[in-house]
Amino acid sequence: MFKKIIVPLDGSMLAEKALPYAVRLATRLDAQLFLVRSVEVPLLVTNAHRAEQELTQEAEDYLNRVTRWISSRTLKPNMEAARIHTSVFKGDPAKEICFFVNNLEIDLVIMTTHGRGGFSRLVTGSVAGKILHQLTAPVMLIRPFGQKSSQLLAETFSGVGEPYGNRFEAEDSRVLLTLDGSALSEAAIKPACELALKLKAELHLLKINYEEAPVMYGDMIGMGYINARIYQDDPENEMVATAYLLKIARKLAEKNLKPVITVKTGNNIAEQIVKYACEIQADTIVMATHAPSELGWFLTGSMAEQVMRLSHLPVLMLPVHGLVPSHSEGNKEAEENLTPVG
Repeated sequence: MFKKIIVPLDGSMLAEKALPYAVRLATRLDAQLFLVRSVEVPLLVTNAHRAEQELTQEAEDYLNRVTRWISSRTLKPNMEAARIHTSVFKGDPAKEICFFVNNLEIDLVIMTTHGRGGFSRLVTGSVAGKILHQLTAPVMLIRPFGQKSSQLLAETFSGVGEPYGNRFEAEDSRVLLTLDGSALSEAAIKPACELALKLKAELHLLKINYEEAPVMYGDMIGMGYINARIYQDDPENEMVATAYLLKIARKLAEKNLKPVITVKTGNNIAEQIVKYACEIQADTIVMATHAPSELGWFLTGSMAEQVMRLSHLPVLMLPVHGLVPSHSEGNKEAEENLTPVG
């Protein structure tokens, strides 16, 4: 796993911001890197064939320039040109990328996404949304900080405007896996463990116990005055959650993984996930996502969408199709996901 990594590019600086993450991961994982670009001829073009040829040539030239850049010894990080492959597609980007990923058995897709216009680019119609709906391979999404109109690739690789641009650079990496007790969330255990093993990273298992919003009681006729915060919180919840994570940790210990387990409580789960990830300086957040429809998890309100909205850290998504998010106890799929990777 993680031997073939693909980065979809469109010629923009925004898309190129996925490259430093991809190059660092490909280098540390000893993986092959595939750079791809799709071309589409606009409607009502007089000479469509000639236009397609020109666009294809332009795309090929662009990918060749990027290859020379990221294989240059003057660029840090860089990787050998022999491990970089380029391809130009003709047609719908999402459809062609998914075909390429499935055909070549790509292990990981890394791409940027846009936060402009109220997070509008993460709704239906986006390339990222369509890819997650169609693929089963892990997809790492990065929401950049900077939105400069122009930036040199060397600046991009040096992390200009990107506080988290150095992720996967240090040897003491940290991988954060979020779990909620469901078979759906546990589908991300295998890729998270594989990534942690390959990077020799510290694996963190995090479960957030949901805390109901407090109910405030003020002046009530006939009852005097009481100012109390009443939470729908069971004091045993933390013990149950800890026992759940310990069970998983013991299973993972069979592959020499010693995960750090943490249980938090709060009424905003996504906020708690991002806060903890920042506290431990995680290199990536790993989570499973359910894509039952074309919209998939990009529907407003979904946990993955909320995490992406709040964080600029790389978020590694494992698309899960056809699995009902139910509690893992006695669940066959969950038991299979707990099987150590190897």
